Amino acid sequence: MAHNQPPIVHVEGKLRRITTSGLDVPVENETTYRSVAASGHEINLEGIRKGRDYKNLRALLRGHGVSHHDPGKVFYPDQLLRRIMTRERVLEELNRMEERKDTSHIFSSSCTVSWYADQIAPLEELEPDIANGVQNAMETDTETLEHAKSGSKRYLKIFAILLLCQFKDSIKKFIDAGVCDQDLPLVRCNEGPGKSGLALRSRPHQKLQCFQNFKESNLDQFECNQYQFLVPYFCLSSNESIAVRHTKYFQRTILPWTGNDLRRENSGGYGHIYCKKIHYFSHGFHSVKQVGAGNGWFAVKMITTKQRDFQNERDMLQLFSGKHDHLINILMTYTLEGNNYLIFPWADCDLESYWKQTSPPYDPWTKLMRPDPMHWISKQILGIVSAVHKLHNPDHLHLVEDKRYAMHGDLKPENILWFKGNREADGILVVGDLGISSIHRKESRSNIPNREVPFSPDYRPPECDQEGGVISRAFDIWTLGCLLLEMITWCLGGWNMVEEFERKRMRVPYLGVRSNIYFDVQKAQDGGEVIMVKEAVIEWMAALHAHEGCTKYFHDLLDIIHNNMLVVLSKGKDRISSGGLLEKIREIDRRVSEREYGHLACPTKRLYGRPIAVKIKVNQYARERIDNFKGILGTYDGRAVVSKTPSEMKEVD
Repeated sequence: MAHNQPPIVHVEGKLRRITTSGLDVPVENETTYRSVAASGHEINLEGIRKGRDYKNLRALLRGHGVSHHDPGKVFYPDQLLRRIMTRERVLEELNRMEERKDTSHIFSSSCTVSWYADQIAPLEELEPDIANGVQNAMETDTETLEHAKSGSKRYLKIFAILLLCQFKDSIKKFIDAGVCDQDLPLVRCNEGPGKSGLALRSRPHQKLQCFQNFKESNLDQFECNQYQFLVPYFCLSSNESIAVRHTKYFQRTILPWTGNDLRRENSGGYGHIYCKKIHYFSHGFHSVKQVGAGNGWFAVKMITTKQRDFQNERDMLQLFSGKHDHLINILMTYTLEGNNYLIFPWADCDLESYWKQTSPPYDPWTKLMRPDPMHWISKQILGIVSAVHKLHNPDHLHLVEDKRYAMHGDLKPENILWFKGNREADGILVVGDLGISSIHRKESRSNIPNREVPFSPDYRPPECDQEGGVISRAFDIWTLGCLLLEMITWCLGGWNMVEEFERKRMRVPYLGVRSNIYFDVQKAQDGGEVIMVKEAVIEWMAALHAHEGCTKYFHDLLDIIHNNMLVVLSKGKDRISSGGLLEKIREIDRRVSEREYGHLACPTKRLYGRPIAVKIKVNQYARERIDNFKGILGTYDGRAVVSKTPSEMKEVD
């Protein structure tokens, strides 16, 4: 057998070879078709069906189990098991058993080889997801519960386990007792000292008689081996009323992780994120665009906080999953050993890492924007803004009478994910981590700051310190403005320039502490406090206008950020809505391919003037900070505009 070639499978009626980067190399010759376990061993299906190239079915099973990424673990996806234990091979094994003296006793005029084959490998076909193992190790699952109760009994897995345990002639006892694949996993039954056995989960105190000849070591072997054949099949929901499938698995379930674990792990939002490779035969996500862009790797997020945090993130994700190319797709969720998990496509990196490792579109040698990268950046900015607009206006939810909206709440470079992909040279940026997002009614929005909400300190908007400030869509517009300003900075000067911008913001203390936050709180001359965009931020935007590489596209984008996004809310001024912002971004994106607009530098001196200060009433959180740093807080000596009242702040949309 060959050990070096990657597997070949049928995809859309064609033969294609599985490689580490996905399905790519087409295979023209039908005779070369192979079914391959992740271990790299190939199975010549044609040869084995004729009884050649293998000793017996047990040896075939032992030689072609999938190696789990945890050393010592082996498992059999349902698709692979069916390819190994075809009806023809089962018939061959049964014929051998009928010919042997030690196993021929199970056959009779009524229990013929064909009769056993009908029980073990029936010709009746199951629904694809069921056949692939969606019910495996399922403790509870509302979507497939009825499917689990219906259908004829099957004994393919029972027979496979008995083969490995070398008790294959016990298959008759299992069939007579009706203990079938659907009953797995069986559980330990303790009737007293030295009288342990296995039982059905529905009758855990009633020992099954089909194990009466098994020694304790054989029982242990059966109990352990059964989980190798109960590996879950992860797939999208097939039920229109359930957007995202959720399954609770038994404690000892072996999950279908294969390959070398990349050990790329990090924490984000409310959870810990692991990078995993799911065996090709153990998931149905192959057609999902973001999965293809992730090259077959998946992000598995374990929620480390309360159940309601998991439910909130799951609910938000399932409302928007698949609704926008630039919003992260949730594929499935599950519970194992009391922990809750979410499965996503794996992104190559986040936006901050992308900035660090990628050259910006501006070429300082030619003093031009490189066209292809510039077009890509513009498309990604449009995509991100469009994704936020989708969150803010969930028209697909048809919430007409009960007007609600969604918001992200934590837009920042670390939560913008970059999927490299195979077809798009520069991949795609996707808004991720909806862990603190939620659907809001006006009356349900909480006052800010909410100490339980882990929004980014440097991107937090000014209303976090204002009396009456609430979570609103305007919150996202501010944080998106911060992100876009850093995006322009990177485009013109790369990561070094992003770091320089951060240092300039850090020079101005915020409530007595050096911070890279975008606004400042100062004392008013006539008492009280004023709040404003940091002068360092305004000066930075002016400096970007004067940068040698600044194009008309960036001039316009900077004006949008300054005039409409990084705005302190006041009596006469609100931030732009996502719809209005999307319209403006679409307009500049339409022109980015024009050489004089998107490629040629045209630096200009732009004077924005001093930041507009707003006289505010600070909330309790800010008051405590101010009282602790009275001697450090700066004094504003200019004119300030009137703030919204606390009741008006609560009405901000």
